[in-house]
Formats: sequence, structure tokens, C-alpha cells
Amino acid sequence: MTGRGLPERGHLSLRDGDDMRILVFDDSEIDAVLIEQNCLRTGLPAAVTTVSDFDQYSDHIGDQRYDLIFVDYYLPRGDGLVACDLLRRSVANADAPVVMVSGHAEVDVAVAAMQAGCLDFIDKDRIDRDRLRSVIMQAATAHRPWPGRAAQPDLSPTGGMMDAIRSILREELSRHGAVPRLQDLKVALQSIGLLDGEGGETDWGRYLQGEDVGFVFRRTRH
Repeated sequence: MTGRGLPERGHLSLRDGDDMRILVFDDSEIDAVLIEQNCLRTGLPAAVTTVSDFDQYSDHIGDQRYDLIFVDYYLPRGDGLVACDLLRRSVANADAPVVMVSGHAEVDVAVAAMQAGCLDFIDKDRIDRDRLRSVIMQAATAHRPWPGRAAQPDLSPTGGMMDAIRSILREELSRHGAVPRLQDLKVALQSIGLLDGEGGETDWGRYLQGEDVGFVFRRTRH
């Protein structure tokens, strides 16, 4: 269930246990749905829950472990920095990656968000599938395992996240024709925020087949 008492709409799964658990804290239902729907459009395994006030937020971060949390900066009875402080004080989610969002692209807000330890700051006008795909994959590598959680999502290169990345790559490559060049694969990798983690000459073709793959996740520029 979402914090608003509605069925959990955002649920995309590759295999049981592979979902990224994502919490969206925004008092605007329109903006919360925007984030939720774009998370689902990424093609990555995600289960999205939304909350609209601090009471719901406190209950959820106290009861449930999340792999990524989106927090609106402007909130009733506080702001996104207060929400971050509450999160860092929680037992279950003290180390959870946070992305601050705001409808106003203010430099001081962005700086404050990064100083508070946020993974990223996103202007709501720039929220789209590609941007959220990038931050979800960043969160997958930034997040530290929590021993108290019964079932961790498999985010290793051989698990569900790797399968999802390959699916996205095939989608990107389909734009280049039936037989894409290796250079097209490199461009597709870079377009979704991935770089090869080894340096030097790279056999790009192995990214669609091999299991022993090293990635460096980077923040895409918008």
C-alpha cells in the first residue's frame, strides 16, 4: 500500500526479490505520481511507495527498508533537509541514498542538499525516464547492505539489475538498426550513465552476453 492508502501502483519485477524499494516523499500527489511513473518507465526493477506528510514518512522509514528515497524540498511542517535528518536518525534507513527534488531550481537549495549527503538534486521540470534511470543505477551501487533485511534485491552484475541493464541496452541499440556496431553499444552505454570500469581497450560486445562485467556509474548531465 502507498502512504495515501492506495494500492502500490509502482511494481516492476524481473524475478522475486529483485525489486529496488523506492520511497517518494512529496506533498503534491501530481509530482509524486510523476516521479513514480518515470521510475517505472526506466525498465529497472522497482517497487515504488509514495507518502505525503511527515507522519507517513516517519512511519515508513521506521518500518521498511528502502534502497532509494526521493524527497521534495518544500514540504508542510518542514523541508527536505528535515526529512534527511530524520532519515539519518532512523535505524532502518540511516544509509539509504536520497535524491532531493524541487520545483524551483535554486542553487542554495541544491548546495544544501548535497551538503546533507544527497546522492543528487533534481529540478522537477527535468524529471524524466532517463534521469531517474541514472539515479536508480547510482543508488544500486551506493547503497550498503543491511544485515537485518530478510531479502536483499540482487543488484550484482550477475543478478536482476544486470539483466535489466542489458534489456535497456538492447532497447537503445534497436535504434541503430538490426546489426549495431560496437561503437553504437559504447554510445548506448554512455547514454544511460554507464562507463566501462576497466579502462584501456574494451570488448563492448561482452556487455550483452558476459557475466563478469565491471561498470562505473556516473551522473548524467542535463
